[in-house]
Amino acid sequence: MKSKRNLAFIVELFLLFALMLLVTVVLTRAFVSSRMQSLYARHKTEAVIVAERVAEISMSADDLDGALKLISELEEVSDLSESEEGATFMSKISEDGKDSYLVKLKWEIESDRSGALNTQEISVYFGEGSEPIYVLESGSFRKEASHGA
Repeated sequence: MKSKRNLAFIVELFLLFALMLLVTVVLTRAFVSSRMQSLYARHKTEAVIVAERVAEISMSADDLDGALKLISELEEVSDLSESEEGATFMSKISEDGKDSYLVKLKWEIESDRSGALNTQEISVYFGEGSEPIYVLESGSFRKEASHGA
């Protein structure tokens, strides 16, 4: 009789241990998933801020060269390189920011007799990802000075 009680106690103890292990695994997985979602949301928010800054600066310029000059004056920008379509550079949110974002700026100009439409596509990448974390399409219209006020 005593050995049956000992065996039942050991089986019950083993089942409780397995249940505790299962609960621990589920909770750990939930916390890790929550942390990953939080990091992704932070990177996405910072990518939006970087794209907005680039769009605001580039809208004040008449052409790509003027926009690149203004962008290069930012303290958080480094490794600026111009290409046929636009430019690529690295950007941070602040000087002490740990995370850097690769920004690809595509610039197109459509001109007619009433003015010029400058359109920008700003793609922001984080880490080694091949897909952008955020893409912002922006534009500004410049009325030609010779055609009136």
